[in-house]
Amino acid sequence: MHRLEKELYERIKNDPALFEFVQESSLDGIWFWDLENPEEEWMSDKLWRTLGYDPDTKTHNISEWQSIINQDDLAKAMENFNRHAEDPAHPYDQIVRYQHANGSTVWIRCRGMILRNDQGEPIRMLGAHTDVTKVKESEQQAIEALRARDRFFARMSHEIRTPLFGMLGVAESLKSSVQDPDILRDLHTILDCGEQLQSLLNDILTLTKLEAGKLTTSLETVSLQHVFLHLQRLYDDTARKKGLTLEVAQADCETLFCQTDKVRLTQILSNLLSNAIKYTKQGKVSLSANYHNGQCELIIQDTGVGIKDIATVCEPYSQEKHADLTGIGSSGLGLDVVIQLCDMLGYEFSLQSEVNTGTTATIGLAAQQDLSQRNSEQKHQQHNLEPTLQLGNVLVVDDNAINLIVANRMLEGHCTLLDNAQNGIEALNKLQSGPHYDVVLLDINMPGMSGYDVLKQLTALSLPTTPKIVMLSADAYEATKVTCLELGAHDYLVKPYSQNQLFTVLDRLLQ
Repeated sequence: MHRLEKELYERIKNDPALFEFVQESSLDGIWFWDLENPEEEWMSDKLWRTLGYDPDTKTHNISEWQSIINQDDLAKAMENFNRHAEDPAHPYDQIVRYQHANGSTVWIRCRGMILRNDQGEPIRMLGAHTDVTKVKESEQQAIEALRARDRFFARMSHEIRTPLFGMLGVAESLKSSVQDPDILRDLHTILDCGEQLQSLLNDILTLTKLEAGKLTTSLETVSLQHVFLHLQRLYDDTARKKGLTLEVAQADCETLFCQTDKVRLTQILSNLLSNAIKYTKQGKVSLSANYHNGQCELIIQDTGVGIKDIATVCEPYSQEKHADLTGIGSSGLGLDVVIQLCDMLGYEFSLQSEVNTGTTATIGLAAQQDLSQRNSEQKHQQHNLEPTLQLGNVLVVDDNAINLIVANRMLEGHCTLLDNAQNGIEALNKLQSGPHYDVVLLDINMPGMSGYDVLKQLTALSLPTTPKIVMLSADAYEATKVTCLELGAHDYLVKPYSQNQLFTVLDRLLQ
């Protein structure tokens, strides 16, 4: 013990004023409990003043404070007391709620330690109170602000996705009927802008879920060649319009598979490829794979402007400015999403770059090789190149007229009968009295009777054959999909969806 510490102890023993100063200035009350006579407990005056009560009106009995403490918190405190009595190493330390004299809530951190006799039996307990109300109120305000932000993002995502589906769907359907090159160029511009907006929405929602700890993963066996093929189709046109060569080495991974979340892996690689194309003025962008002893490296390489400060661009909302690439819009979210998703999925992520030479991003993940899958994977790719499904009788249910137009254009020529309903009641009437439907595309958010309500009643109907039900929504939250499947839907599509995405789902359901 330091001599000054020892001197302080002696002075406190001999001068009660020092003890009063310590407990008044450093704590919001102390207490001393007689465990041999457990009804007696001395509480310092400061606690009562903190709680808004006159100390002179209070007795030193435990009933005084037990009548104003939150009863759930009292149970938690007593449980901690019993555990601390059995094991001194277990801390008696918790935050409890008291009712202030004016009816408000006061949050108190309550700590204590048991004093024992020579036989080790508990005889007294010394404790201290600290008022943490301001901290808890600030914490609650922060939580409410995050919830409000999440509600705002969810609402805006839904409101933006609905017209975006109409815009992209109509523009896509017009491409095949337009001959004028200027109009065709404008349609491609609309589609490019729409895809950028959709990508931004996905990144915002992903970050929101990550920060709230609500992002869930769905692990499955994923063909890396399928992912590569999808990405090549997605970015071929974008690279070609910039005069860039996009090299996707599908042969590197035609027999490679991994247990992962396909959606999140695709999102990671998509963000990296998008950045590579965006910040490359000339040359090429490549996606390749290296496999060795159960480990695979996915490599995205470009001949772009490079990065001066990698640490800075990895921060959210940050991006470097390049004089020769003016006009490039960037939210600075894509790389942050990549880093957080890689961390969540257990991938190793690295970024190397040289200014005016290019950038290399590497994703390391576990993978396995299956040579027996080579032919079946190639057949699967060929099968999905063109939508050639015959779907039988299809009912599309949506209260938005544009959404019906887009869905009908995607399905025309592939249905024996293509029918529409603009609300839930009309849909149920057609399902009960109309022809048998093989497929029902059912929007969730409709006035009067929602898609959920239709789904609940549909599963209760005694139909000869239950149609395949695909729920449609602009809500991109995983919980929505889970709810749909629990209620009996066969699958779920987020708007805006493409014809290829729709036919992929229907193909799987109708096999």
